[in-house]
Amino acid sequence: MMIPSGDWNSVTEYKILNIVRHNDTVYVAKKDNVNTAVTDTATWFAMGKFGADGNDGDDGADGKSLVVLSNGNIGFWDDTAQDYVDSGITASATVDLQNATVTFTEAQAVSNIESGETVPTIFGKIKKWFASLGALSAKDKADWLTDIDNKPTKLSDFSNIETGFITQSAVTSAISTHGSDSTTHQDIRMYLSDVEAIARGKSRSWVFDTVSDLDTWLTVTANVDELLIGDNFLIRATDVPDYWWDGTQKLPSEVEKVDLTNIYTKSEADGIFLKSITKSMIEAQLTGLVTSHTHNYQPTEAGKGLSSYDFDRTAKGKLDFMDTDSAKSSLSSMAITKHITPVTISSNQSFSVGSVAVDVLAFVVVVTATAAVTVVMPNTSDYINMGEASYDMAIGDSIEIHVLVVNGKYHIKVQAK
Repeated sequence: MMIPSGDWNSVTEYKILNIVRHNDTVYVAKKDNVNTAVTDTATWFAMGKFGADGNDGDDGADGKSLVVLSNGNIGFWDDTAQDYVDSGITASATVDLQNATVTFTEAQAVSNIESGETVPTIFGKIKKWFASLGALSAKDKADWLTDIDNKPTKLSDFSNIETGFITQSAVTSAISTHGSDSTTHQDIRMYLSDVEAIARGKSRSWVFDTVSDLDTWLTVTANVDELLIGDNFLIRATDVPDYWWDGTQKLPSEVEKVDLTNIYTKSEADGIFLKSITKSMIEAQLTGLVTSHTHNYQPTEAGKGLSSYDFDRTAKGKLDFMDTDSAKSSLSSMAITKHITPVTISSNQSFSVGSVAVDVLAFVVVVTATAAVTVVMPNTSDYINMGEASYDMAIGDSIEIHVLVVNGKYHIKVQAK
């Protein structure tokens, strides 16, 4: 219906058929709008002008009613044209469906509603659907026993059974052979096999190059799903422990670490122990006996003692442990190749060792002075001096510097002749 809405303004939300006044003209809305000027003919219809209020006149003749034109729009009577004028407003917009009364009859057959059908036809189809559903139309689920008619009771009642449809006998046969069929439940059989292995003292192992490789592998859910409690993780790297799986995380294998604090390494042992009894070992032992009991290095009868420049090579073993270089005159950074090394000095000297032959574990340096000199003995991290810090020698004096090599260190003891 048309509703007067006063003077037009730009903020009011006008609905279709709202009537407004603007300047000296009355307009009716063709459609809903906001802030659309009345000069917009697509939105507003100019009904006519009005003047200033005048005196009440005599009642006029009854006006013409609104009509619906053949195109479905509302028509207004125009006195000038003496005909109805198209307002551009659809007549259906004036129907109040909320309170409209609909008369219809039930459809003859069940069918779907379609676009373009009249309201009575649609309601007739809806009624037919409800009539066909009966009591089911008021339920949220159907009862198989009470709500379904013509229920199938055996396979022959079905008309669309496909070839190969499973039968009761086939189900019974499958159940009876299920437990003995080796192809059933492969996953369960695998896990049972793993459990049996663990029960028999066996365990599975996974091998990785490093612990980092193992940690990366454990970040994959599919890998973790394969693990069983007790699985071992073996690491190829030798400086880290192996691990095992407790069901939720990896734990180090509980193997006590060997304390190697007081154990020699191979390189350390090679510097201390001989791998076999050799000629050099025998010479070293004999040299120790000779130097411990013989201090006279003057020429003696052949086969009965030591010479300062030679040793009897004809009797008992042909041993060769004397350094025959008579030109040695320095005690500094000595290169020891024999077990006995004579040195003649004429100036003050400090004793030190530059190198020692690998088969020499003990040696003696025999020092003879040709002038008044002082010999200084070292006592540092590599030298352990078990005597005086220095020795004064007169012309013709001799001393013996006895050195024992142990684990790369030199143990020094000086004996005056």
